[in-house]
Amino acid sequence: MRTDLIEDALVMAMALRGDRPAHIIFHSDRGTQYASAQITTFAIKNGITRPMGLTGICWDCETINPSGQVAA
Repeated sequence: MRTDLIEDALVMAMALRGDRPAHIIFHSDRGTQYASAQITTFAIKNGITRPMGLTGICWDCETINPSGQVAA
Protein backbone atom coordinates (compact mmCIF):
# COMPACT_ATOMS: atom_id res chain seq x y z
CA MET A 1 0.00 0.00 0.00
CA ARG A 2 1.31 3.46 -0.88
CA THR A 3 1.76 6.18 1.73
CA ASP A 4 0.03 8.67 -0.60
CA LEU A 5 -3.09 6.48 -0.49
CA ILE A 6 -3.12 6.70 3.34
CA GLU A 7 -2.75 10.48 3.20
CA ASP A 8 -5.54 10.78 0.60
CA ALA A 9 -7.85 8.69 2.82
CA LEU A 10 -7.11 10.94 5.81
CA VAL A 11 -7.82 14.06 3.72
CA MET A 12 -11.18 12.57 2.68
CA ALA A 13 -12.01 11.66 6.30
CA MET A 14 -11.21 15.20 7.42
CA ALA A 15 -13.41 16.64 4.65
CA LEU A 16 -16.31 14.41 5.73
CA ARG A 17 -16.04 15.76 9.28
CA GLY A 18 -16.65 19.26 7.93
CA ASP A 19 -16.42 21.85 10.68
CA ARG A 20 -15.56 19.22 13.33
CA PRO A 21 -11.96 18.31 12.48
CA ALA A 22 -10.71 18.41 16.09
CA HIS A 23 -9.88 15.27 18.04
CA ILE A 24 -9.29 12.97 15.09
CA ILE A 25 -7.75 9.68 16.19
CA PHE A 26 -6.12 7.58 13.48
CA HIS A 27 -5.85 3.92 14.53
CA SER A 28 -3.58 1.80 12.36
CA ASP A 29 -1.20 -1.08 12.54
CA ARG A 30 2.55 -0.51 12.62
CA GLY A 31 3.12 -0.94 8.88
CA THR A 32 5.87 1.16 7.33
CA GLN A 33 3.39 3.25 5.34
CA TYR A 34 1.51 4.20 8.54
CA ALA A 35 4.67 4.94 10.53
CA SER A 36 6.36 6.86 7.69
CA ALA A 37 7.75 10.37 8.08
CA GLN A 38 5.19 11.60 5.50
CA ILE A 39 2.19 10.39 7.54
CA THR A 40 3.78 11.50 10.82
CA THR A 41 4.28 15.02 9.45
CA PHE A 42 0.76 15.09 7.99
CA ALA A 43 -0.75 13.99 11.32
CA ILE A 44 1.17 16.62 13.31
CA LYS A 45 0.23 19.40 10.85
CA ASN A 46 -3.45 18.44 11.05
CA GLY A 47 -3.71 17.69 14.77
CA ILE A 48 -4.34 13.99 14.28
CA THR A 49 -3.62 11.71 17.25
CA ARG A 50 -1.88 8.47 16.34
CA PRO A 51 -2.04 6.04 19.28
CA MET A 52 0.76 3.70 18.24
CA GLY A 53 2.15 1.70 21.12
CA LEU A 54 4.60 -1.14 21.36
CA THR A 55 4.07 -4.10 19.06
CA GLY A 56 1.55 -6.57 20.45
CA ILE A 57 0.81 -4.58 23.62
CA CYS A 58 -2.68 -3.13 23.42
CA TRP A 59 -2.71 -1.33 26.79
CA ASP A 60 0.48 0.73 26.48
CA CYS A 61 -1.09 3.68 24.66
CA GLU A 62 -1.14 6.69 26.97
CA THR A 63 -3.28 8.86 24.67
CA ILE A 64 -6.45 6.87 25.31
CA ASN A 65 -7.78 6.28 28.83
CA PRO A 66 -9.85 3.20 29.84
CA SER A 67 -13.15 4.95 29.08
CA GLY A 68 -12.06 5.42 25.46
CA GLN A 69 -11.62 9.18 25.77
CA VAL A 70 -8.57 11.09 24.56
CA ALA A 71 -6.32 11.94 27.49
CA ALA A 72 -5.69 15.62 28.11
